[in-house]
Amino acid sequence: MYFSQAEFIYLFLPAFLIVYLFTGTAYRKYVLAAASLVFLTLGSLTGLFQALSLLAVNYVLLIFQRGKKRKGSVPLLCAAVILNAAFLFASRIAGITTFAGMAFMVCRLISLHADRYKKIVRKCPAPIEYLCFSAMFITVNAGPLVRYNEVEKGISHPRVSWRNIDRGLRLFTAGLALKVLLADKISFLWTEILSPGASALSVPIAWLGAFVACSQVYYDFWGYSLMALGIGVMTGISVPENFHDPFVSASVSEFYRRWHMTLGRWFKDYVYFPLGGSRKGMVRTVMNVMAVWCLTALWHGNSPNYLIWGLMLGTFICFEKLPFIKKISKNKIAGVILRALGLLVIAVSMSVFKNEDTDTMLSYLLGLFGMNPSEGIRTTGQQLLRYIKDYSYVLVSCLLFMTPLPRKLWDRYSGSVLFAVILLPIFWFSFHQIVLGNAGDFLYMRY
Repeated sequence: MYFSQAEFIYLFLPAFLIVYLFTGTAYRKYVLAAASLVFLTLGSLTGLFQALSLLAVNYVLLIFQRGKKRKGSVPLLCAAVILNAAFLFASRIAGITTFAGMAFMVCRLISLHADRYKKIVRKCPAPIEYLCFSAMFITVNAGPLVRYNEVEKGISHPRVSWRNIDRGLRLFTAGLALKVLLADKISFLWTEILSPGASALSVPIAWLGAFVACSQVYYDFWGYSLMALGIGVMTGISVPENFHDPFVSASVSEFYRRWHMTLGRWFKDYVYFPLGGSRKGMVRTVMNVMAVWCLTALWHGNSPNYLIWGLMLGTFICFEKLPFIKKISKNKIAGVILRALGLLVIAVSMSVFKNEDTDTMLSYLLGLFGMNPSEGIRTTGQQLLRYIKDYSYVLVSCLLFMTPLPRKLWDRYSGSVLFAVILLPIFWFSFHQIVLGNAGDFLYMRY
């Protein structure tokens, strides 16, 4: 099951909210746990068994963890990290089908073990709180990556109000619209662009496809994150923001500080800093950055396109960290050039990310730079104009929502009655598209 599924919107979520709201505060965690188990079961019985087995083994290790400077704490932490990492990477390498959001659950569990060791989490959570944190349906499929101390109070003593329900419904509607009306609509253009084959693309259409790839991934995942944030607000559980205007970034480094922020934060705190971060010289910094991006690539999957994507981004981020690059970036003209270059790198990397088939990916890269054999190019300027004409409103909308303007308008007016009046038909139109079968599952549910 996923958030943009009709049954979730008209059945699962309303039923959950009704029971949750009319249950006493101290008992709402049991409703949340039961709903999360039902959510996993509706996804896959095999996935439910996998998830519960992983949770059970981790909880046993967590029970015996007493924190740093206590005997046996380090071996327990190492065992937990190795167990979870091995489960994730072995399934990736072997191509084993797992439950949706398995990689997100592994990251949550590792963060809980590490925070318990560092005594950020002062005591082992009770089984029901542990289940709610690890398998909470709000974040189980595709994040955001919450930490236990962020949701501990919300799980045990959630503060629910009609005002927050109203605010949460508005956020959920905004996320649903981004997913259904932008991500899913522009995915049809991506399919059309690739239909003649990647080797048949002209340069302009290949770059249009790169923009389309960026847009689909962005609005698909941002939409999911907003929907999760909205459900969190409704239930009184703090779910962190996952995107903050990434396309206004001045560099690739800044882009990924604003994109999928909770995953970036996780790799920074649990991989990059423990490896030494940037404190041990440039050579060590480069090694640490590349290690993080190689792990990020493997976190996404075992296809070669993810490794190329990770190496590409890691290399460019290391380039941005060079002292002379930092120095010249302070110059206005050089800063503009570097900003433009960074956006081009993002566009190319998203084209790599979207094409899991190696041959298609390589052909697409060649097409971006006009290196496909001339006799293989069949797309024309007329096709480019047709794509732009047929998808003009979606393309313009995607471009508009990459700017800071929508966020500014939301921050200023989203609580008004007029905004609710505008959101209501947007919700019903989005839901109508789902009923018609014009919406798909979320891209990040596969991770």
